[in-house]
Amino acid sequence: MGNKNMPNVDGVIALRPSRISSVVAIAINGSKKSKYLIKWAFEKLIPEGGPEQVCFKLIHVFPVISVVPTPLGTGLPISQVRDDVAAAYRKELEWQTSEKLLPYKMWCIRRKVQVEVVQIESDDIAIAIAEQIAKFNINKLVIGASSMSGMLSRTVRIGWLKGQDLSSKISECCTTFCTIYAVSKGKLSSVRPSDPEAVPVARNDTIDTHTLSNYTSSNTINSQPGIICLKFLEGINSLFNALSLMFSRVDWERLSHFVSSFANEAVSACFNCEPCSDITDQKSKESSFRTDGHSWTTDQSSSLNASADFSSQFYVSSISITISCELEQLRMELRHVQQMYAKARNEAIDASRKLNDLHNQRLEETIKLKEMSLRIIEAKELAEQQKEAALRTAAEKEAIRDAKAREKLENSLTNPVHHYEEFTWDEIVSATSSFSSDF
Repeated sequence: MGNKNMPNVDGVIALRPSRISSVVAIAINGSKKSKYLIKWAFEKLIPEGGPEQVCFKLIHVFPVISVVPTPLGTGLPISQVRDDVAAAYRKELEWQTSEKLLPYKMWCIRRKVQVEVVQIESDDIAIAIAEQIAKFNINKLVIGASSMSGMLSRTVRIGWLKGQDLSSKISECCTTFCTIYAVSKGKLSSVRPSDPEAVPVARNDTIDTHTLSNYTSSNTINSQPGIICLKFLEGINSLFNALSLMFSRVDWERLSHFVSSFANEAVSACFNCEPCSDITDQKSKESSFRTDGHSWTTDQSSSLNASADFSSQFYVSSISITISCELEQLRMELRHVQQMYAKARNEAIDASRKLNDLHNQRLEETIKLKEMSLRIIEAKELAEQQKEAALRTAAEKEAIRDAKAREKLENSLTNPVHHYEEFTWDEIVSATSSFSSDF
């Protein structure tokens, strides 16, 4: 059945063309919140060349299959089931997971973004994601922010010294050349910046999952605040050197006043806690871990010699990390404001253009209305003139008839009455020319 501790990667992988310049890994679990992560990555991490130059690697981690259900509703351990039955059940679960993740893949495809859907079978989500990040040298990772975020946010939280959640565990396991963005409700919650001096490993190198598991479990079990602080300082020492060059123009006096109260509180929390006070009574112990064939040895006895200058180191490191997180957040906000300004400017230009079009259309309609009114007035005047002419003609005809009738009456009164009428011979011939010759 294979080693269950080793992640089994299987997914729908799309080939990335040569023009792909950036790969962004997004850890999703198939819930509605996963859409916020993808949408935020699309809005904030797309390069200027367009979405065609970026590839989204959607990473989904599901637990190792240990029980196979039976028709009776019970379950059998996978070790007691035939290999073909276990393989069929695993294929069915992978198909169901693919169907659940299909909407997120189609969302990216509709926006012309290259997408890879990777399914990983592992009981340790942080280790599985860290292995993918290191294997493909991915320098950007988007994850969901936990309710108690342990990653470094805009202010370094003292709560990180007291416990760990999934976000902080992922940030610890992932390589330092990867920038991790924690998103909550569609907004950036925290950022773990990358180490400028970190060198990515070759793609054919793999991570020793067992070693990473031991390292993570040891950090979880031995979570004394003093030890965690020392490891934290060692991890960001190189980052602070690079940030010092980047922020050489910053007014450190003003910043020291801003972070002095926080630094004192952090140092007090580290040295006044009960586990940290017991460090001086412990004997020197050495713990080593190995990753990619390289070994690092952490000597806990160095904490005794570093106690004197621990306060100053933590103070300076806190300043550098706070500035880095603040600048990263400000860059995101500035980019968002620029996009909103460009959108508002385009909307204002469109509104002005539409207003001018409406004004021109109104002027044209006003001119047409005036022309129509003039034509109506002219038509009315013409109708009045024609009516007056018809009335005059009718009156003239009536007057002529009256005159003729009056003249006839006058003639009948003045002239003698004739009981016969006289006709000439020509009139008689013309009148009888149509008669038959028989008459």
